[in-house]
Amino acid sequence: SLELCKQKKQYVSDFTQLAEILNSLGCLSFLLGHLGTAIKLLRESTQVLVAVQNRSIYVGTRQLRQTVCLNLSVVSSNLGYIQLCIKDYSAAITAFEEALVHQQNLLDDSHETLIATMDHLIIANFLAGNKQKSLQIMERLYDASVCLYGKDDSRCGLLVKRMSLIENNGIDYKGKIERHLQVPGQQKVPPPKPSTRSLSGKRL
Repeated sequence: SLELCKQKKQYVSDFTQLAEILNSLGCLSFLLGHLGTAIKLLRESTQVLVAVQNRSIYVGTRQLRQTVCLNLSVVSSNLGYIQLCIKDYSAAITAFEEALVHQQNLLDDSHETLIATMDHLIIANFLAGNKQKSLQIMERLYDASVCLYGKDDSRCGLLVKRMSLIENNGIDYKGKIERHLQVPGQQKVPPPKPSTRSLSGKRL
């Protein structure tokens, strides 16, 4: 796919579509338990999108550049989700941070896609033992949730409870998260099926 990107006669939109196909195949591979294939496909999708992004400096509209950035964030989030499941928390944090960098430049903090990314970054930092960073993102997520749902919404109350659990080093909470984040095929109960576009439940 990278060789195709180097061919100047190809349309930029073709490669954007190719990257989306690679991302979808990566998600499906994960759901089938083929982790190595999933990670390889998602990384290749990222490489294609970066090539498109580089070309968009000279060719393409502002809308295209924004679309590529958002697609990059989705693929990064998918990689981060897989890395959470295999307990590679450092890599997961990096992936979610990269996704958030793209999203916060294009979306409001109250956008559901940005909220989902912040939520997963909270989990990754918490499981990695980065309590302070986890709480910092959670405070930002709380403010965004208040704007989106209203202060009296149950989801805001749940965030307050989660902050309390993290502040008190909730070991049981950590165990519950780790039991939920398992690779398909290794779970006693089948996990809910995510979109082939986003493993972590995001929608653009």
